[in-house]
Amino acid sequence: MVDQGQWQVAGNAAETYEEALVPAVFAPWAPLVVALADPRAGERVLDVACGTGVVARLAAQRVGTCGSVTGLDLNPGMLAVAASIAASRPPTSARITWQEASATNMPLPDEAFDVVYCQLGLQFFPDRPAALREMYRVLVRGGRLGLMVWQDIQFSPGFSALAVALARHVSTDAASIMRAPFALANSCACSWLRKASAT
Repeated sequence: MVDQGQWQVAGNAAETYEEALVPAVFAPWAPLVVALADPRAGERVLDVACGTGVVARLAAQRVGTCGSVTGLDLNPGMLAVAASIAASRPPTSARITWQEASATNMPLPDEAFDVVYCQLGLQFFPDRPAALREMYRVLVRGGRLGLMVWQDIQFSPGFSALAVALARHVSTDAASIMRAPFALANSCACSWLRKASAT
């Protein structure tokens, strides 16, 4: 299994992530992810593996000043960028709390959130069932989960070609690292969540 630590960024990479990857990858999908769980005014929202906070900020607008949002991420650099962006949020948005922690061991109370989100993070966790159990644990009964993972690598020809080249010219381990973000395309996270809720 791929170690989650290898996916972490350091230095000014969080700023680059916000400037380059968020507009190209995360921001276009964020409204759809938020709509999956349809947060309402006054609700409590958790954004797991929040990165620089694009989903958390949209959720904060939806729940308004009577609601609350927590953005949780393992990477302090991502959280610092998220906090700096959120400082200029509209006055009609909920307050966002930024929490540095692992998705597999959240320092959060049981049944503390009405909605939990995870946009393009689950595939990078070292223990996905544990992360899903944690998401289930912090959700209230009848709470909602908005989860997004990448499609199969075949739908990303550039990454697919790179994985083939890495396997041929570097190693199968290098190719596995390239394929790792696409690992959940043919899995059923829903079945994991059902198992997690049964434990």
